[in-house]
Formats: sequence, structure tokens, C-alpha cells
Amino acid sequence: MDTNRDRRGAFAAHLRLAAWYAALAVAVLVFAWPVLIQPRFGILDCPVTYDACQRFDWSRPWKLVDVLGFGNQARPFQFLMFIPAYFTTSAALHAWFENGFILWLTLACAFTILRKVTGRAWLAFIGVILCFGRLPFTENFYTLTLCDVYMLCGAMLVLMVLQRMLEGRAFSRWTRWLWLTGGAFGALYATGVKETAGAFFMSYCVTLGVLSWGYGMPMRTVLRRTWWLSLWVVIGTAVLVAKFLSLDTLYTAGGAAGYTLAPAALLGNAQRFAAYFLDTASYVIPAVFLLLAGVNVLVVITLDESVRAVLRRKIAWAAVLFVVALCAAGILLPWQTFYTRYLLITSAGLLLGTVLCADIGITLLRLRLSVVAHTLLIDVAALAGILVLAHFAYGIMVGPLSEGRVRHQADVAYDDMFRYIAANAPSNGTVYYMMDNDVLEPMSNTTYALRAFYGRPDIQCVFPSMPDDYTEPGLVAVSEIRGMRFNYTRMPVHHASIVQFHEWFRNSRNIAHKQAWVYETPVWFCHEAYNVPQYTSSFGFPDFWHLKRGMYVFGWHVYEYKGGGHQPATKPSAKPATVIARQQPAQETPPSPPPPPPPATPPPPPAPAATNLLRNGRFAQRTAGWTYWSQTKQFTNAVTTVAYPGRVATTALRLENPGGALIGMQQLVNVRSGQVYRLGARVRSTVTTDSKMPFGARVAVYAPGQPEYAVVWFSQATNWWRQEVAFTNAYTGTATVYAHLGYGKTATTGEFTDVRLEPAR
Repeated sequence: MDTNRDRRGAFAAHLRLAAWYAALAVAVLVFAWPVLIQPRFGILDCPVTYDACQRFDWSRPWKLVDVLGFGNQARPFQFLMFIPAYFTTSAALHAWFENGFILWLTLACAFTILRKVTGRAWLAFIGVILCFGRLPFTENFYTLTLCDVYMLCGAMLVLMVLQRMLEGRAFSRWTRWLWLTGGAFGALYATGVKETAGAFFMSYCVTLGVLSWGYGMPMRTVLRRTWWLSLWVVIGTAVLVAKFLSLDTLYTAGGAAGYTLAPAALLGNAQRFAAYFLDTASYVIPAVFLLLAGVNVLVVITLDESVRAVLRRKIAWAAVLFVVALCAAGILLPWQTFYTRYLLITSAGLLLGTVLCADIGITLLRLRLSVVAHTLLIDVAALAGILVLAHFAYGIMVGPLSEGRVRHQADVAYDDMFRYIAANAPSNGTVYYMMDNDVLEPMSNTTYALRAFYGRPDIQCVFPSMPDDYTEPGLVAVSEIRGMRFNYTRMPVHHASIVQFHEWFRNSRNIAHKQAWVYETPVWFCHEAYNVPQYTSSFGFPDFWHLKRGMYVFGWHVYEYKGGGHQPATKPSAKPATVIARQQPAQETPPSPPPPPPPATPPPPPAPAATNLLRNGRFAQRTAGWTYWSQTKQFTNAVTTVAYPGRVATTALRLENPGGALIGMQQLVNVRSGQVYRLGARVRSTVTTDSKMPFGARVAVYAPGQPEYAVVWFSQATNWWRQEVAFTNAYTGTATVYAHLGYGKTATTGEFTDVRLEPAR
């Protein structure tokens, strides 16, 4: 009788536990519903990833450690992220794998850890659900193929397996290999899918020490119980370090061009991170108070040994989650570029650690403490709870209900445009994509996408930078963006190209509108600025009263260009505005265009134009009006001016850059908000003409509070290329214009002339 009752009780307990995991799956479906019900690939990362995976040579499996072929990345286990990509090009399968299964697995591991530490399934469930209100969750789980998703999943897997091993629970025969496999995958995900994953090794080492204290075990016992898991963590980290040391080119992945270990820069970034987390995770402050209160009780008050063991374990696990969070943030301090998506592990760790601190507060309230202590604990715990719920509500509003929907609708618009072009472009036809040429990814990924997803590798993709780049009939894709004066990170919308297109084809009869896909998405936002988190708070409490309501409108139009209507201007034979195939990784590149007859011609005289706001843009007075930019002060001998006798335009700036450093010249100029400006220059390489060889010359303008606008010369050509970009300025004050080499860390020599910044109207 008792045996049957025990069995029924055990079955009921397992059923209740299964119900919690099922409820977690439902929560994941609700959070990621738009991506799961209408899955689409994005224009960034997805095309190059799928193209590389679909074309991978399985006769050389060791190449998986460099599956994407980028020579400047150390991501040896990144191939484990792309499991669906080797077998299919289905966006639905990948979305359900990453935004469904991986997200559920991550939260299920976190739920398991919290449930076992707290003994309260309801508190653990609430804790993991609160993660949906963190901004990094929106950006990472509404975008496919981002590394931080798998780093977080791996970290939670490792911690869950570590918890089970330290508890000394026996494995059943059928689950042993499941746990072994999960621990191995978790270790490789946590340590080897991205360069910054190396931080997990440090946090893992600290975790072992903290849990040794928390479980009251000698370190030798901890290592003996977890040796195989620790071995996988060491293997993952060792392979990552070996891959990093074997890089052929200077490390530049993930914005590392702004990587510096200067003390002033590290301190500045630490202050920036602290300000961000005070804005978005102020609940950590009362949580730390509860944690310290638990430590104080443990040290000062005499407790029953069983109560002491439970409290010590809770404190240890809260500390572990905070350590994981801080290590994940600490490795980002040298980066000068701040992106919230990189803070996924940190945001999750701080929130889950806060939940455990709340549980510590509940445990302390059950002890015989003074009335003052009880009152203080209740007040602090209530404050932490209010802040957590407030930040959750605010994060849901500006996150999945705003940014998430915008990101998804942008992917839908891109996909609709590509599908139409794939279905209607003639065989071997030309398609003109009006895309801003200051960022390479959307352009190179366009070619990848047409080949990998839409079966149209025959299409010649042209990315015009001037009207004369329209040389033959074809379809034209032009984006539309309106309604908002801000944009989210990694959302290419191509402002400047929209302006250029409508300038070039105003009142033209040679262009006909064919189709449009424009989507309106209601959003909550607080900042009218680019690439900043849409989050603000006062004294740690979210500013709901400063939220604004607006409509984010983005989409694509396709036109038919009938040919004619433009008089060809002098232009390089290599057609620098044309991108026929991907730039990198260089696994398959088109033949080089025929080189121009040597020697290179001197720069042609400029056409009559509006007033140039830059002084000495043709360097006729050498470098008067210009100053050294970035690293140029260390390489002043690399800067000279050259003359070409016999022509009206006789002078140019020459930059010799054998080390691939960021060198160039800059000039300050006054600009005003609302004005449309045109930035351009003529540039050439003195080395060779070869579309396979990167060049990395760049002319850009920077002003605070808005994106940097630039034109980039991607490949080498010894004849002069004229490129320009138009943009609407949103800043009144002093801007910086700079012409430089070193974009992509390419070693080369280049010349610049006719650098212009002029009002477009």
C-alpha cells in the first residue's frame, strides 16, 4: 500500500515538473511567436552562413573549425551553431531550432538550476520568464545565427550539469550518455563559438572554487566529481586560444578595430557599462544587499547545521551567477563599440542572480532575527521585486513588442523583395540594389542570398554610387524608411541611397514602378538617435512617462529601369560601384576585370559642383587644413602629397600603409541639422588592379548622435574612382571628415583627391 502510494506520489511529482517545462515551452512560443510563425532569414549573417555551409567540402572535415572562411576570426566551434544549415535552407527549421529549441533549452537549464537551489518551482519559473524583458534577449532571439545565443545556452548547460555532479546524484543507464553529450556540447558552445567566449573559462574556474565552499567539499573532491566536464571546458578554451594565435591577419572581428587596452579607455568603458546596468538592471543593488545580509547571518549568527548548509549553497549559487555575468561583461571592456546584444549572458546572469538573492531574503525572513532586521529585509526584497517587475514591463514594451517586431518585419520586407527579383529577373540579368556603401555586409550578403536561398547565382548585382552606374536595363531595388528618426543596431535601411535614387530619377521616364512591400510597425521608443538602447530610467526606475509612441515604416520598392537617360561620365574600367560576387571569404571570386592601360592616368578635373565645405580638398596646398587621424601620428612618414604635371587637377594625398594600420587625415567642418549633404572623393590604388584584392580606402563624416556616413573603395584599381554618398544630417555643430586607409586592415598604398562635402540642395 505504502509502495503504491509512494509511486503515485513520485509520478505526480514528475507530472507537475513536466507541466512546468511544458509551460516554459508555451512561454517561449509566445515570446518568439512572430519569428516562429513567419520565419525569414535576415540580410546580415544568414546568407553568408548558409552559402558556406551548403558548399562545405565534407572531404576535408577539419575545415569545420573555419567553416565561414574568415581569416580574421577565431571561432573554432561555430560550426555547431549551424546544424540546420548543412542539410536545408529552410528558415522555418532554423527558427524553430534556434529561437524555439535552443531558447527553451537555455531557459530549461536555468529553471532547473534555480528550482534545485531554491526548492521553489514557481519562483524559478518566474525568474526565467523575466528574462524575456531584457533587451539583449530581443536582439539575439529575433535575429538568426548570432553567437551569444549559443554561448548563453552552453553556460547554462554546463552549470546545470555541474550542479548535478556536485550533488552526487547517480545517473541512470539511459540518461548517462545524454548528460555526457549535453555537458560536452555545453562546454564547446560556452567556450568556442566566439572570441569573447574565452571569458567562460575564467568564470568556470571561479565557479569551482565558490561551489567548493558552497557545498562544503574539498576542492579535490569537486575536481574528481567534475573532471570530465572540466576537461571539455579546458579543451574548448585551448582550441579557441590556438585558433586565435594562428590567425593570419590582425584580429578585427566583432568591432575589434576599436579594441584597446589603454587604462583610460578601460575605465571609460567600465563607467559606461555601469551606467547602462544602473539604467536597465538597478534591481542588482538591493539584490547584492540581500546577498551580503545572507553572508552576514552566516558568519555572525549560530544556525542549525542543515539551515547553514542550505543558506551557504544559495549564497554560493547567487555568487556564481554574478561571477558569470561579470566575466562576460569584463572581456568586453576593451571594445570601444557598445552593442547591447553582446550583453546577453551578463543580463541573464544578473537577473537570475537577483532571483536567487530574493530567495535568500525569503530564507532569512524565516529565521529568528530582530524586528528591525525583518523590516529591513522585507523593504529591500520588496524594492528588488518592484524594480524587477518594472524593468520587465518596460523591457517588454521596447523589446519584443517594438524592436522585435521591427526586426522581424524588416526581414520579411527583405525576403519579399528578393523573392520578387528571383522570380522576375531575366536569366543573367542585371539588378541594381540601392544600398549604402559604407557597410559591406548587406551588399556581399545580397549575392550570397540570391545563390543560397533563391537559386539565382546568375544575376549580376550592381550597387550604384552615381547615375552613370546604370549601364543597361534591369530591375532596381530601393528601400523606404520613414516615420522614425532613430534606428536599431544592425538594421540596414539605406537612407543615403534613397536620397540618391530619387535625385537621379526625378521626373525620369526611364524608370517604372513594379512592386512594393512596405510595413508599418507601431513601436514604443524613448531616444531619437541611432544605435543606442531604447531605454531610459530615473534613479534606477524605468521612465514609463518618457516613452513615446510612433510608427516605424520600412520596406522595399522594385522598379524597372528601361535604359538610357544618362550620359556616361569618365569612370574606371573596373566599375568600382559594381559588386558581382562576394568579397569575402574568398572561396569563389569572379575573374578580375581587364586592367587599365599603364601608367595610371592622373586624376581628372572635377565637374562643376556646389560649394565644397572642406578646405584644400584637392591637396593643392599639401595638407594645409588637415590634421592627422587615428594612428597616423605614429606613421607621419606615411603621409605625402603627389603631383601630376600637365593637368588642371595636379595634386593628391598619398597614404603608404604597409602595416594595414588606420591612417589618414581629418578636417573639422560646421554642419546643420536638416540639410542634405553629399560626401565624395576620387581615390585610386598605386599597387594593382584586381577585384579579388581588398583595398580598404574610405572617406567618412562623423557627427554626434547619428550614424557615420561613408564611402568605401573595397577592391584595388589603379585608375581613379569617383564615389559619393548623400545623407540627411541630423546634427548642428562641428562634424569630422576623414580620408583614410586601413579599413579591413589591408596593407596597401592609396591616393585621394577632390575630397568634398557639399550641400546637396
